[in-house]
Amino acid sequence: SAKLQLDGTVHQIEFNGYNYRHMDVNGQLGQSIFNGNVRIQDPNLVADVHGAVDFNPASNVFDIKGYLDYAHLSELGLTEAPIRLKTILDLQMSGNDINDWMGNISLRETVLKEKDALFRFDTLDLRSSQIASLRKMSIQSEYFNIQSLIICQQNAKRFIN
Repeated sequence: SAKLQLDGTVHQIEFNGYNYRHMDVNGQLGQSIFNGNVRIQDPNLVADVHGAVDFNPASNVFDIKGYLDYAHLSELGLTEAPIRLKTILDLQMSGNDINDWMGNISLRETVLKEKDALFRFDTLDLRSSQIASLRKMSIQSEYFNIQSLIICQQNAKRFIN
């Protein structure tokens, strides 16, 4: 299979319904996998990250580390609420949306803003795993530790604590 070495500027690219702009890219692209560095100067996302992303439409896979200086999550189509995020991140996850996401997200030195509310976390870890029909999700920080278990029955999901 062929691999392309990329080193340049991407003026715009659409991903998951959002048109990202002003990206400096340095890395390799082969089939559906990108491995390298990306600096983004989009109006709704300013970031400097490195790692690998598999854009397979069946299930995206992310192994990314880096710094988000600014992310307006609702404008990016990631949340309905007008949330802004600044953080140091480490993503090791797969899935196309929150309903099928599996893996770990570690955020450090995080500032989260929704309207006039401001939240600061030194550490925020989100984890999701599944064994057979049991799905475990957790959110941990210096302020809280939330664990949940989801029983998956074909197309129905039920939450229990």
